[in-house]
Amino acid sequence: MKVTDDDYWVCSDCLPVIANGDYTHLDNYYVSEDQSGEISLEDKIEAIDSGMESAGGYIVPGSEEEEYSTRGCDCCCTKLDGYRARCAVLGN
Repeated sequence: MKVTDDDYWVCSDCLPVIANGDYTHLDNYYVSEDQSGEISLEDKIEAIDSGMESAGGYIVPGSEEEEYSTRGCDCCCTKLDGYRARCAVLGN
């Protein structure tokens, strides 16, 4: 395997899923049913899974982070400002 993308930035929602497959933190921020135009828990999980699949390889968390960033998340594609962690994508 080699690094195919070393500039893959992810939000605080995606990072725990990438690091250890843990979705439980999302329960604190998203509800199962769509309420007043907010994204639902199911939609957020689908966005993260879709982003991980479309990355084209295995995503590995890195050591660089930004406490506040205006860049979008490369995984779930959220455009909300906030925390971002730099990851690498490994592939053939």
